[in-house]
Amino acid sequence: ASSNSLRIVLKGKGGHAAQAQERDDLTRLAALLALELESLPSRCCDPVIYPAVCAITNISSGSSQTNVAADEYLLAGTIRSFFDLDEKLFRG
Repeated sequence: ASSNSLRIVLKGKGGHAAQAQERDDLTRLAALLALELESLPSRCCDPVIYPAVCAITNISSGSSQTNVAADEYLLAGTIRSFFDLDEKLFRG
């Protein structure tokens, strides 16, 4: 199977947890994006004919503060398949 690395950087406006209206909600976006990416192969391909997996193995913001949403998040992982990903996943 092929193995491809995946890295996505989300950038926006961070801020204090008590002022959600003043910042972008990148934490929620990162979580939703990870869930959607992991489910992509099963929604685009027949898993019996075209087995594939997308695994998001790391979500990090580089921040250790628990009351401040970061202004940048990194999602990283791998995509593995036995076929041309571009052809089956992104062109249907």
